[in-house]
Amino acid sequence: MIFPGNVFNKEIKIDLNPAWVLLSVNVLIFAFIQLFFGETIKSYKSDVYQNKISKLADMYKQTLDPLELKKFDESNTFAIVRDAKFWSRSQTFPFKGDQIKIAEARLFLAELKSDYYNSPQYIFGLSPAPTSVWAWLTYQFLHTNFFHLTMNMIFLFLIVAVLQKKIDPDWIYSVYVFSGLGGGYAYLMMNEFNEIAVVGASGAICGLMSFMSVAFYSKNIEWSYFLAPFKGFYGIIYMPAFIVFPVYLVSDFTTILSYEFGLQSSVAHSAHIGGTLVGFVLGVLYLFDQRFKKNILTKWGHHLSLAQYSELRDRVK
Repeated sequence: MIFPGNVFNKEIKIDLNPAWVLLSVNVLIFAFIQLFFGETIKSYKSDVYQNKISKLADMYKQTLDPLELKKFDESNTFAIVRDAKFWSRSQTFPFKGDQIKIAEARLFLAELKSDYYNSPQYIFGLSPAPTSVWAWLTYQFLHTNFFHLTMNMIFLFLIVAVLQKKIDPDWIYSVYVFSGLGGGYAYLMMNEFNEIAVVGASGAICGLMSFMSVAFYSKNIEWSYFLAPFKGFYGIIYMPAFIVFPVYLVSDFTTILSYEFGLQSSVAHSAHIGGTLVGFVLGVLYLFDQRFKKNILTKWGHHLSLAQYSELRDRVK
């Protein structure tokens, strides 16, 4: 395993730098949701849930045309409960089979929909029918569970901890927000019939990683590697920042290309790609901004006051 930055640093200093600010906001929002919303999804026994999902799968296959049926993966239960077309078709479609079980399955699907519409994921997440314009922002700070939060926060903190050593906080916050917006837009464009709202900071994180791979493309940064808990099998190495792209981001592109259009996954790879593309563009703009400021210092620095010169010089990394 390899991670950007120094994960073995034992000196942890908590302050108002971007890494701690973004981490704290995400954690506090997660705590708020858990405290005031709690568990909004009805609990089912595992065997009961599987039986109901199995029946829905049978019904779902009946609504597909031959080409769609050939590509359908029965193990992909996300495609069943996320497909907005199926939600509407299931109410009137003339399903074949045990009509009592079909009625029970329809009721089960209605319960899932009701639970979802009362969940924070729907209220604050981003879907084809957003609950408010603020959903474009709030979805970037919302996570479905503790594991989802933990994984995202580890990568967010590590990436930002590297960036903040060389990048102004304004750039970091801007890349986070705009990459999140780009990730949300890509998700909506590539998941036309996915009714479930997207949540999470992963699109923004991918944007930050992409930004770093461009902004630091010619610079070596710290990387932590861990092969085994034995001396010599873990430590710090220095490699170019552009290594971030193939290590972390290529998998999202290959996954999207290998998926048939319309199939759903529990991971919003399309949001990752949208965030990555926005981060790449912002990285290019950052390089132009740096070059522009260097040219001003070189050609026009003698016309600036000492305070102006010092401020501009400090912004050139």
